[in-house]
Amino acid sequence: MNIYKTKNIKFCAFLRLKKIHPIKIEKLERGRAVYLYRMDPLDWDNLKLEFDKSPFIEYANSLDAIKDLAY
Repeated sequence: MNIYKTKNIKFCAFLRLKKIHPIKIEKLERGRAVYLYRMDPLDWDNLKLEFDKSPFIEYANSLDAIKDLAY
């Protein structure tokens, strides 16, 4: 088992939907953090590929587009 870090909150939300939760959160500043996960390297790589091909990423990008309209 390895420790993996990510700042990508969209990927973290995708993992959370799969009931995968971080083992630790390192806060960088208000609203920013690094999320640490412990898992097998093959599982991590497969989850990243699954996320990239999932409808969830399209939903997350749509949220960003809606937020951009408010600025």
